[in-house]
Amino acid sequence: MRIGSSIFLCAQTTKRNGVVNYSKPVEYRTRFGYITIYDKTGYMSTIKYGKKIDQMKQIVAQPQAQWKDVFTEGDLLYVDKIPTTAELNSSKAEGADYIVSGVSEQNRGIIITLTRRT
Repeated sequence: MRIGSSIFLCAQTTKRNGVVNYSKPVEYRTRFGYITIYDKTGYMSTIKYGKKIDQMKQIVAQPQAQWKDVFTEGDLLYVDKIPTTAELNSSKAEGADYIVSGVSEQNRGIIITLTRRT
């Protein structure tokens, strides 16, 4: 679990002619009851994802009302990396290390599944 670190979200903004543009990175600080990051683990996750589980993380975002429609599949995140000054002013998100592969609404929060980009 990562508490007190920063993640940067680059949300998809437009898709034109097969080209996807992203917003400039927006910083979120992790903390309990707000947004936390975990390695994807557990028996059911291992059965579902197999060997790919080593390349996955999970974000729990609470409360649900605050995070609804913030994350969508295909958005990019800087989790293990910090964007450079040039990347902070860019809408390309070339250095982002994770992609949102799933968003699931739960009772009190939202579960975001991340997959490492290669």
